[in-house]
Amino acid sequence: MKRHFLQVLFLLFFSLWSLRSIFHRGFMYSHDSLWHVERIQNIYSLIPTQFPVRWSPTLDNGYGVPLFNFTYPAPYYLGAGFMALGLGPIKSYDLILLLAYFLGGVGVYLLGRRRSWVGLTAAILYLTTPYQFLDIFVRGALGEVFALGLIPWVFLTFAQISTTGKLRWYSPLPFALLILSHNFYVYLFGALLTFFILVMYKHKRELIYVLFLSIGLSAFFLVPAFFEKNLLLFSQSNHLGYRDHFVYPLQLLYGKWNYLGSITGDNPYEMTYQLGASNLVILLFSLVVISLQTIHRSLSRKLVWSFIVLLLGIYMMLPISDFLWGTIPLLPSIQFPWRFLGITTIIFPLLYLELSIYFSKKNRFNLFPIVSGCLVILSIYASRNYGRPTYWMNADQFLQYHYEYAGKTTTAQRAEIVPRWAPVERYNADLIPEVTAGKITNYLITPLSISFDIDTSDSQSIVIERNYFPTWVGEIDGHPLALSPSSTGTISVPISSGTHSYRIHYQNTWVEKLGNLLSVLFVIALLGLLIKQYQSPNG
Repeated sequence: MKRHFLQVLFLLFFSLWSLRSIFHRGFMYSHDSLWHVERIQNIYSLIPTQFPVRWSPTLDNGYGVPLFNFTYPAPYYLGAGFMALGLGPIKSYDLILLLAYFLGGVGVYLLGRRRSWVGLTAAILYLTTPYQFLDIFVRGALGEVFALGLIPWVFLTFAQISTTGKLRWYSPLPFALLILSHNFYVYLFGALLTFFILVMYKHKRELIYVLFLSIGLSAFFLVPAFFEKNLLLFSQSNHLGYRDHFVYPLQLLYGKWNYLGSITGDNPYEMTYQLGASNLVILLFSLVVISLQTIHRSLSRKLVWSFIVLLLGIYMMLPISDFLWGTIPLLPSIQFPWRFLGITTIIFPLLYLELSIYFSKKNRFNLFPIVSGCLVILSIYASRNYGRPTYWMNADQFLQYHYEYAGKTTTAQRAEIVPRWAPVERYNADLIPEVTAGKITNYLITPLSISFDIDTSDSQSIVIERNYFPTWVGEIDGHPLALSPSSTGTISVPISSGTHSYRIHYQNTWVEKLGNLLSVLFVIALLGLLIKQYQSPNG
């Protein structure tokens, strides 16, 4: 890495310049930024009482949700780390965006490092793609930004293994982090990586090992997310909402930059889905080169397959792909077809790198630096006004905004993360249970437990104003007590006559315990691989 120091330093300064608005005083407003800040604060405050963090007690208006069982946790753990170093949750959020953006650029550069200026060009094209700025400044899509920062490193790892055939101890880490960084991108890029393994890469066995180890390391999240998803309200919802969010062809060519959301149909006032001016040039160049290669029967397999993946990514955003969305399992859960812009964002710089290889082999490379320079200038100029949010909030505005909305559930639909027994939003989480023919004393509530004593002459049921979920376990005088959901989805506790002490507390389900155990075992396996490679003379 020493010989790449200046290039990496350049990318650092370029990233700081591109995202300079992050350093503006105040809270950078975007569609989802508040909820990401709240999640960082949640993780940080809950780590001392539960690890891995699963239950978020303050969300859904204080009723609590199993947020981190189903929502990518990696960016929030990193944010908690920054908070442990003394940063606040807002600045931690800003720093995650900047770090992921920068690391993504470095990863793309290293993919093209054989010629440093080619790698730098690819990195700049990657960093100035409009979708990057859309995610950061309009949507505030922290998970997607984090994933886009990791994806080049996943490709870099796979390319190195395909070239050398060596599996290093750190090889599974980029994909494991990607799994923990964004639920939907795992589907998209997991399928893409599997495709590349089958048709492009050598040393398939080692690459499959990497996928296997990555899945094992992230099992603490994957196992509950998969096997307990039927416990969410979303599992009972209509998943046809994706039909309202297809992209129309002209929107891929250009869309006026604005800060609105995704609107049904071909609406000129919604957020932009443009591929980017330089990327359109790369698309045309690739089409011309592949046509020439076809005529001369000298096709570059990587160039062709990358081009096919790009076209497939574009196709999946268009309304004509509706029948595939209704046919392929899990695809509707991606929610927004325009999320395939993440695929095109990484494929365009890969296409550029393949074009550089083509021109170098054909002795036409003397013109390629000029073309590359024009692409960089065009890309920077076209995105010159994208690197800023709609506005910044001062402290008073943020506190009011936080008070009104931070206790909600998620960045999209409440049903995504709320237990299936609680279809209706409620606002009475502070209510103390009522007892007939008796009284309740010593009522004590913490984020993960509720305890109280009851003296009553009648057997009855009381309601604890918390969302019911199988992780809640009941006790009466230290003995197990079965809990159940009430008609509104809160916790129903059976009360026996007489004087008794009750305790309801959070406890991992057997599915969550299995996920934890698998992750621990795979961490041990990874440490064993590290020790083995450290001791090996060829390590």
